[in-house]
Amino acid sequence: PVFAALIAIIACRMGMLVARDARSVGINTTSTVVQSIVWVIVLDAGRVVAAGDPREVFPAPEAFGSLLGLAAVVTTSVVGIIVALLLIRYEFPYRKTFSYLTMLPMILPPLVGVLGFVFILGRAGTVNVLLYDWFGLAPINFMYGMQGVLLVETVHLFPMMTLSILDALSRVDPHLEEAAQGMGANGWRRLRDITLPLTTPGYISGALLVFIWTFADFITPLVLGVQDLLAPQAYLNIVQFGDRRIFRMGIVISALLVLLAIVFVLAARQY
Repeated sequence: PVFAALIAIIACRMGMLVARDARSVGINTTSTVVQSIVWVIVLDAGRVVAAGDPREVFPAPEAFGSLLGLAAVVTTSVVGIIVALLLIRYEFPYRKTFSYLTMLPMILPPLVGVLGFVFILGRAGTVNVLLYDWFGLAPINFMYGMQGVLLVETVHLFPMMTLSILDALSRVDPHLEEAAQGMGANGWRRLRDITLPLTTPGYISGALLVFIWTFADFITPLVLGVQDLLAPQAYLNIVQFGDRRIFRMGIVISALLVLLAIVFVLAARQY
């Protein structure tokens, strides 16, 4: 298949570049051996994919996580834009404290955040315990599944979108909005026709970063029992030591994630 051949070519090229760099800089023998091992693993993994069925590496269409990434972009956009407008357009008590608290989810390690949600919204979490004690309801599955991953990713990543929007809003000329207001445009129309279009570069940059972060996160899906995404598949394939072929497939998936991350970061830098 064309896709498998492309991955094989990329893997082989990466291995050759590593070996060539090791020879050109004249590094010591130990480093050269390490580089050679990396080259052999990557090259062999490329051959495995080229000779095999890509569906064995990517076992399900949802493994690409693109729908999850797009959903995370939508949810973080809604929360991020609202928070950014509140911080830059309105004055209210404890505004500075609120701005610090909105950045807290991005600072916390992902594992801490997802465990906190499990303790609160899990099957034996605080919310389900209260629902059972007060209303006699059976435990509701708030967290385990794609809906839980989306919730955690939204809370964890919306500060990234907020920062991008804030940076873009700070560069918007206020005279443009004043001119629109003078021409009779109401608040919603000013936001739709003036403010949001002018913040497009910052928004696109934040959306790309949110997408690739969601795409590459493996801790949150694993804790919430979701394994059919690329990053968890790469982790599970690498940490198992029984089947070398599966290990090599994990290496290929990891290389693909690195390439996607580089592409998205370069795209984000254009804005």
